Amino acid sequence: MIPAIVMTESRAKAQEIIRQGKPVNRIAAIIIVLIWLFLAACVTVFIVRN
Repeated sequence: MIPAIVMTESRAKAQEIIRQGKPVNRIAAIIIVLIWLFLAACVTVFIVRN
């Protein structure tokens, strides 16, 4: 079980983060999408050649 004081502190921190807005890292998201597109292209090329 999680102690009540820890839950109270964690909920307070979570509420503060929510009030400030969600942290968004668009650069990281773009990099991840580009990696997926690159991998999809590699798989497509591999399938077409074989």
